[in-house]
Amino acid sequence: TWRRPNTSTPEKGGNTVIVGHRLTYDGPAVFYHLDKVQVGDPIVLYWQSKKYEYSVSEIKVVPPSEIAVESGTPDARLTLYTCTPLWSAKDRLVIVAKPMEVE
Repeated sequence: TWRRPNTSTPEKGGNTVIVGHRLTYDGPAVFYHLDKVQVGDPIVLYWQSKKYEYSVSEIKVVPPSEIAVESGTPDARLTLYTCTPLWSAKDRLVIVAKPMEVE
């Protein structure tokens, strides 16, 4: 997985975008089960030794040309995406998560 250049980072707010493969020639990759994620699921991200917690707020499938998923946002969010369906680069599975309230 890698953070898309020119997107935000968790400590700055805005849209932090991380992309990854579901499959490699060696088999399942980091985002292999990303299609199993559901709205409300927690996501934990460690960035520069700090823990950031998010809750999935939106799941969608878009064409590869839909680059707006990487656009900056006024609100803090984490956007994850990968190719879908398995064995195809036809579309992109996009998971959007919002920061969880820290108590």
